[in-house]
Amino acid sequence: MPSLMMAQEHPITFKKKKAFKRFFVNSTPSGADVLVNGEKTGSTPCLISLEKGNHKIELHKAEYLTYKKYLFIGGSGSRIVDTLEYRLKKIIATYIKSDLKRVDLLVSTAEDTVLFEKTPSEMGLPFGKYKMELFHSGRRCFKGSLRYNGQKTIKVPCYSKGTFEFLVGDYFLSKPVLKNNEGLNLYHILATGQFGRFTIFPGLSTSIIKASVFQIDNTYKDTEFTSINENIPDTTILKYPDYISAFSLLFINAEFRIGFPISRALDICALGTYTLYPNVTKFSTFNHVSGQDIFVELASRISAFNVNIKIGSKVLSDISYNIYKKSNQQVAINIGSDYSNYYHTVPAQLEQFVVSIGFTLGQGRGYGNNILRLFRKPLITNY
Repeated sequence: MPSLMMAQEHPITFKKKKAFKRFFVNSTPSGADVLVNGEKTGSTPCLISLEKGNHKIELHKAEYLTYKKYLFIGGSGSRIVDTLEYRLKKIIATYIKSDLKRVDLLVSTAEDTVLFEKTPSEMGLPFGKYKMELFHSGRRCFKGSLRYNGQKTIKVPCYSKGTFEFLVGDYFLSKPVLKNNEGLNLYHILATGQFGRFTIFPGLSTSIIKASVFQIDNTYKDTEFTSINENIPDTTILKYPDYISAFSLLFINAEFRIGFPISRALDICALGTYTLYPNVTKFSTFNHVSGQDIFVELASRISAFNVNIKIGSKVLSDISYNIYKKSNQQVAINIGSDYSNYYHTVPAQLEQFVVSIGFTLGQGRGYGNNILRLFRKPLITNY
């Protein structure tokens, strides 16, 4: 009996067709290379097909910013052709540098990273707003925004080099007292102010105008007296003004700071100052002072508006200030006033430990005070 051979079974598999979606890709201007997942598939305008899954679309064209877009294709295939239309941004060559060389530079937009490399760097940027970050030894030493308008060179600060403060003020919590040549405590320093403080070189600054205001001690307020020396007639009735002021100008006042950052928003430094208030008592009620300060300063570095506290010694010498003489109808200078300016000066001096609080109003981006940095330590900022 012939044997019955069993037929061998072979499994039959059906290859499932991959789903895909077609896109018409165009750009302005045209002629941009289209890359899908890193592989060139044509130049705009062109038709591409994408299988199910995640895809990265890139458009490259010389002298234009590379455009990137991420797509997810899901579901079944479709015969409908969608359109992807892009307007490419023309780039302009610029040179980006920083105070500290060879730090990591990250330039990005809200959508994507544009550049990540070492400074200094030459790159192309289209007009627009960017976020810029610098990293030194893995630590961020700058974070800020940039509105690029075609600058040839962009300098990003790693160190606090305060460039210009519009307004600076200090109020004395302790009351440094001016003593006259008889040892009387006539006036105390109320406050100082500066307008237009700017950098001469790292650490050294000067102000366009610097002023100090002195307030009379309550003991001598509204006190009238007769002659105080042999040059004034005994019949002359005198009075100390309630407030006296002194003004200094560009380059005859200076501040020098040396220190380092102790946190993301705080600097500590040694501060030395010198101020000369010219002697113009013969021509005005402004008063003559010269002196110097030695302080330890703790100052914030957070925005355009910053605060500080100073502790140290204030020394003023060669002080002269005006007094008033009693006026009458014949010699009155200021109509409606009982007193007129009397250009006689009284010498005084001051040497005292003081504490003050102050503020600076300057440029944004948290530059802080102009400080000569110790150890070349980069700032760790959060502006």
